[in-house]
Amino acid sequence: MFMKIDNKLINTLIFMMLPFSFSYADELLDDVIVTAKTKNPSFDTADSFSVVSEEDIKSMSATSIQEILREVVGVNIGVNDGSFAGRETLSIRGANSKHTLILIDGKRVSGTDAQIGHSNFQYNWLPINAIKKIEIIRGAMSSLYGSQAIGGVVNIITKQVDKEFTGSISTEFGESSDNGGDEKEISLNLGAKITDKLSLSLFAQKKDIEMTKNDTNSSFTSDREGKELQNSMINLWYDIDDTQQIKASYLNGDEKRDVILYSPRRGVSTTYDSFYDIDKEHYSLDYKKSFEDIDMSLKYYKTKSDSHSQNLNLTHKLEDNIFNAELDIATIKNHYIVIGAEHREESYHKAYDDISKKDFSDDIIYKSFYLQDEVEMGEKTLVTMGARYDKHEQFGSEFNPKLYIVHKVDKNSRIKAGYAEGFNAPTVTQGSSDYKVKSMFIISGDDNLKAEKSKSYEISYAYQKENSSITATLFHTKIKNLIATKKIGEVPMGRMVQNILKYANVDRAKMQGLELEIKEQNIIKGMDVDLAYNYLKTKDETTNKALYARANQTANLKLSYSMPYNLNTTLRVNYVGVQRDYENNKLSSYITSGIQLKKEFTNGITARVGVENISDKKLDKEHNYQLKGRFIYGRIGYKF
Repeated sequence: MFMKIDNKLINTLIFMMLPFSFSYADELLDDVIVTAKTKNPSFDTADSFSVVSEEDIKSMSATSIQEILREVVGVNIGVNDGSFAGRETLSIRGANSKHTLILIDGKRVSGTDAQIGHSNFQYNWLPINAIKKIEIIRGAMSSLYGSQAIGGVVNIITKQVDKEFTGSISTEFGESSDNGGDEKEISLNLGAKITDKLSLSLFAQKKDIEMTKNDTNSSFTSDREGKELQNSMINLWYDIDDTQQIKASYLNGDEKRDVILYSPRRGVSTTYDSFYDIDKEHYSLDYKKSFEDIDMSLKYYKTKSDSHSQNLNLTHKLEDNIFNAELDIATIKNHYIVIGAEHREESYHKAYDDISKKDFSDDIIYKSFYLQDEVEMGEKTLVTMGARYDKHEQFGSEFNPKLYIVHKVDKNSRIKAGYAEGFNAPTVTQGSSDYKVKSMFIISGDDNLKAEKSKSYEISYAYQKENSSITATLFHTKIKNLIATKKIGEVPMGRMVQNILKYANVDRAKMQGLELEIKEQNIIKGMDVDLAYNYLKTKDETTNKALYARANQTANLKLSYSMPYNLNTTLRVNYVGVQRDYENNKLSSYITSGIQLKKEFTNGITARVGVENISDKKLDKEHNYQLKGRFIYGRIGYKF
């Protein structure tokens, strides 16, 4: 009743599951999922989560966060409401891309896909070589993080200094089978303890991705846009004493995207070297103080992005200013309490190059309070209760509770169940009647919009012992008041008509599915196996059709093999099932694969060579995005 598994997968799944002797890896218990604000090891963490390590990232040739996460269970790579030129987004458990909150070290970055049409600018914020690991929590997390965390949270955790002096430099070159698509990159990172109290880290990356062209006169004659990325990050830590620390961070990014745009009316193509020029900055200042059983943290950070469109001759300016104060309290026996307050100001400014055109600017202030309590009820049960109250100056207040239970069946087994509510506030543009855009259509905002709201349920079973683990999760989510555009009229425009649209709460959606993860270390000597399978069933309750650009099934297999002479190889096979396009046409399933060989030398040099999309799989043009062609790359790095 709940699912129908594609026949292609049955034999593969059965074959992969036969050899497993489910056992527990002690080192996994040492991991704490910091995004969940818990003191418990990962095995006892209530939320559904995945962790992508630094080595996982290096084992693929990824250029952005969504490329890194495409193999994570529950994550679907697709498009937003109007993507083009290969722009991909990610969604968690079938929710919209705007429902995934992106964090860097626990601090949110500006999501652009709900503010700027056809955009996915939130995935290239920092140098990839700065990432220590990425934590992904699936399911509503508004009880801790507020707006936008309906589908889940992606927290990018950066590296810290642990030695007197360390650093690395690496370079990568790649060649694509497409007409374009070649890549080159150079990256650098340095870290040092300048004094006993002061530490510094520096990361820098420059990456060029050539535009992938096609030979058709479609609207865009580039299947995938080109990118020029320059990202840098600097962190400073100062230990006042053994109980106090100050941290300052600055992140700067410059990203240019180029496309070829074809005009059917004029019959000509125009190349835009800076179709979008995106400048990003992120400042933060943290203070931490530890008492005997209480930790206090104060954070102030600012996130800015200016996205200039060469085609439209305007700039979208987004800015978030956030102050956060938090107490982590362990003074009460069997309780771990997190109390926090947050003040956030979100602003948007649309500035035209032509000063005769009317600009638009507005801002929204949020005031929030949140509380979470982890309660140990006896030796076998852990209950996590939480809630967050958000006061929004325009649409009122939101209260989002959370309740999760972890039951320890025995040393190696856990049963987890939970309920959580989430919300996504209207953006500055959607929620303002003063906002209006005129192009081929007219669209305006609405002061009376309500927040999108979700209710999520899940139940899971986890088993770990020695070198193996298995986790299976069933989930069900309903979202109401989805914000979309609604036609309210039309005006003549020559032989055509110009539609008049308005943002409105018009849609409801339902998502449910199964997530399965299996890991086995040393299945044979030196070989590790990771298998992730996801079944997803979605429904737009307004149209009774499946949500588009959501694959009904995905499966990801990774084999890692350590060989003599410091040689390691990684093979990945990825299956993406049937999905629907925006006109509800059925799009076929497909399989891609990649392989990488790594060699570590004794003098700190590491070399990697690999191939992505080995079979050079191409997608039908009905897809709103296109795969990279066969991509052969080499990377060499020196660590000192």
